Amino acid sequence: MITLLKKVLVYEVHKFGGASIGSLERIKNTIDIIKSFRSDSKIIIFSAMGKVTNMLEEIIISSYKGEIFFNQFEKMKNYHYSLIDKFYLRECDLLSEIDLLFEELKKTLKNKSDNYQLYYDQNVVYGELISTKIMSILLDLENFDNQLIDARDIIMTDDNYCNAKINWTKTKRKIIKYFKKKNIITQGFIGSDENYSTTLGREGSDFTAAIISNCLEIKKLTIWKDVPGLMNCDPKIFKNSIQFKEVPYDEVIELAHYGAKVIHPRTIKPLKEKNINLIIRSFENLKSEGTSVFNHSSIIPMVPSVILKKNQVLISVSNADLSLFQQKNFNEVLEQANDLGINLNIVQSSAISCSFTIDQNFSSEIFLKKLEKKLKVNYNNNLSLVTIRHYNQQIVKNVILERKIYLQQKSRNTVSFVLKF
Repeated sequence: MITLLKKVLVYEVHKFGGASIGSLERIKNTIDIIKSFRSDSKIIIFSAMGKVTNMLEEIIISSYKGEIFFNQFEKMKNYHYSLIDKFYLRECDLLSEIDLLFEELKKTLKNKSDNYQLYYDQNVVYGELISTKIMSILLDLENFDNQLIDARDIIMTDDNYCNAKINWTKTKRKIIKYFKKKNIITQGFIGSDENYSTTLGREGSDFTAAIISNCLEIKKLTIWKDVPGLMNCDPKIFKNSIQFKEVPYDEVIELAHYGAKVIHPRTIKPLKEKNINLIIRSFENLKSEGTSVFNHSSIIPMVPSVILKKNQVLISVSNADLSLFQQKNFNEVLEQANDLGINLNIVQSSAISCSFTIDQNFSSEIFLKKLEKKLKVNYNNNLSLVTIRHYNQQIVKNVILERKIYLQQKSRNTVSFVLKF
């Protein structure tokens, strides 16, 4: 008997963020990049277009508060339609399919929930659903035959909305089941608990790419950004930024933990588990080889890194009777933060109080109100968390200048400051 062996597709994985598909010129550029790939089988992961996630968040907050959001909704809708017009796609099925998604979003916005995180996740996913629908059809028109897969059918999670945890067994099974064609298009950031939509945390599209790469044991993942590679500081804020050529996995985990925007904090672990080489490249400068994040022995070049995390709230809590602030008190704070999908970015304790920073947003307002019911709370808004890895006194002096420091932490390799930046 002759057995025909089924050909196993060996995929190449690429993730494109919102900046890469935020305008007509950038969409055309991204399509050209994708068509230039040599691999026969490709998985392309897209974020929402441009600043659409920010637009959606404003709409969601307004709707949740019972405020009118018609103008915001129309602005987001027109942004997408203007791109469709520029590609002369009004006559094809794309317009009706996008119309349908916007009508679904309107209905979903009306389905209010006492759980803001649940409500947020059901609505914010439409940014990615719309962007991938547009990109899939545009690529198809460019003879890039592809299969569009709803990430909610493959990325299986728990019900920890806004920061969902992956069910790896179910996710791997689903990916193997659904990935049939040579070229796959799917969304980053979003998943499902099999009942409702979930999200993986802000900027979670990188994490999606890592999950898929891990499950399929891909050798290399490329993430396309609007910077040349992984930089030692944000070139839009600091002068004389330096691009890293090679960075070990563990160092990038540290940088992401402290808020480096170039990579999602949970991205690295699944890549490290399967020894997958992460390449961070610029979609604007194809001559740049970017940065390799791998099992490297050292950082090249070895220079300090400065991470700036803006829009922070510094919160200090204590018991009303000034009794000792014990572990059980901190666990209660942590539990409330977890329920709202909030991460404590830096924590410092004393005998009678605990101070920490969180991202300043609508969830932080809810969190503060909950804390004030049980604890004495003091807080400062509009602060920044500045972290310097592999610091020296000169770079600390150059970055901090004469700014007022609200909180400071220091270890052998890392120093962090909470201040007005």
